[in-house]
Amino acid sequence: MSESGGARTRGYAGTWPPREAVRAGGIAPSGFDVWSAFTIKLREWVRAEAGAGRLLPWVPIAFGTGIACYFAADHEPVLSVAVLAAAGLSLVAFLLRRQKLFPAAVIIAAVAAGFATATFKTAREPPVAGGLSLRYAAFMQGLRDGIDARIRTTLDGDKRAIATALLTGRRDAITTPVNDAMFISGLGHVLSISGYHMAVVAGVVFFTIRALLALFPTLTVSFPIKKWSAAAALAAAAFYLLLSGCDVATQRSFFMTAGVLIAVMVDRRAVTFRTLAVAAMIVLALAPEAVVHPSFQMSRAQF
Repeated sequence: MSESGGARTRGYAGTWPPREAVRAGGIAPSGFDVWSAFTIKLREWVRAEAGAGRLLPWVPIAFGTGIACYFAADHEPVLSVAVLAAAGLSLVAFLLRRQKLFPAAVIIAAVAAGFATATFKTAREPPVAGGLSLRYAAFMQGLRDGIDARIRTTLDGDKRAIATALLTGRRDAITTPVNDAMFISGLGHVLSISGYHMAVVAGVVFFTIRALLALFPTLTVSFPIKKWSAAAALAAAAFYLLLSGCDVATQRSFFMTAGVLIAVMVDRRAVTFRTLAVAAMIVLALAPEAVVHPSFQMSRAQF
């Protein structure tokens, strides 16, 4: 009770918002339930990403996350435990393939598989020197030396060194001033055999073979010359991969190119997120350490 100007007024204590505006069991007024709206939208996004053809691109991301967890571990994990955990979680994901929890199970299994793969790669003995691997290395080195000798007959200096680098991956003959100028100008990546170079090799072989086969009408009408050309381009790309030394960036480019060519051979769409995802999975499975390389991170940023 209070006195104001001689008149008696009664104080009023209330709540905000008014009781009738608050739903039973809620703490916010009706129409102000932001959390529920966000939850519904998040579920819609997850449901869309788990739809047909949308889950696969997330698998290499989860696989790479598992590899990153391995590198962040304080001590070396036990190989048997990591492998058994990955196998068990993969089995659970398979058993849940017709359930709503399948996408979550696949992602968790992929993380465990990435962790186990990195653990296994660290625990394995380097390959034994000599034998078949030594003969293969000597053969490929002989090919590189032969190509370099052939280039030397027509080019010299840094021109020869750059041509050799683009064909064989050997960049040790490039002089320091030219090498620095390439990187300062932003062209240093041209010297590293990657997607552009692999696409040029495969594309030139594909269109050349197809053009030659198209000269014969009988072949054009009766045989799938497009698929034959894709197979020849795949073989050329594989040879280029081996000749260049199988660097991580070159492997990534080859698997991406191979996915496109194989899709042509089996009458499927050539360029999809699936192709990118499969290429990333193969690279990470063969070389888990690639996940910390800037080249791999930049090329997979489109995920």
